Amino acid sequence: MMKRIALSAICVTAPVPGPMPALGATMVAPPAMYPATMWQGRGQAVIRILDRMDSHVTMLTVPAGGETDYKTLHIAVHRCVDRPPTLASDAAIQVSIADNTDRNMHFDGWILAAEPALSVFPSPLYQVRVVSCAGDTVAPLVPPLPQPAVPQTVSATPSGADDQPGDTGDQPAVPPPVAHGPMPLTPDAPTGGHTAPPAGPMQLAPPASDAPPAGSSSGAQSGPMPLTPPADAPTQTPEHLPPPQPFPDGQ
Repeated sequence: MMKRIALSAICVTAPVPGPMPALGATMVAPPAMYPATMWQGRGQAVIRILDRMDSHVTMLTVPAGGETDYKTLHIAVHRCVDRPPTLASDAAIQVSIADNTDRNMHFDGWILAAEPALSVFPSPLYQVRVVSCAGDTVAPLVPPLPQPAVPQTVSATPSGADDQPGDTGDQPAVPPPVAHGPMPLTPDAPTGGHTAPPAGPMQLAPPASDAPPAGSSSGAQSGPMPLTPPADAPTQTPEHLPPPQPFPDGQ
């Protein structure tokens, strides 16, 4: 019971880990690698020989620049190269192989460990393959790996995107002050050379520009029109008709 209480106290008092920082935006340098055509020299070559007569396999370690014999074969290793550590493992040897029983059975060239079918020793009795390289590093020596630079981050924000309406920190727009008191209902003065109509009752009399000039008799007179003929008009006397005559008798 005491052990359970102590364990519960430890679980309660244990600190809660905080949130892990986001590393998605951290720029990382690319891995340092040698070029695909890089080879480094080694001091020894490991060769495997298969005897097809009894299916016996023999492993031989021959130093670069040295020679060895296997049954009727004479093997001379000139160079052994392999890949640097940052590349896929592979090995190659430059070798000369001769069969003492057959002078026409001769091979001189490179044998690759990853692709042995490219160059094969043409013997019906023996199969010669390269396994790997061993020993100390010799020429050609690979240079040290260059230290790649960490790429610089480039802002993807377009120009002008830092000043957009609604951004954090923008001051709210202050509305114009509103005038207190009654609002005048008179229309604003029109623009473009037009004059506003005068204030007050509208006059129905024709404008002064349309009145006829003084002394002209063709224009209409202001005020009530007289029904008596004018003084200069000629007077006409009414025509008197004769009295009616009776009809004669018998008509």
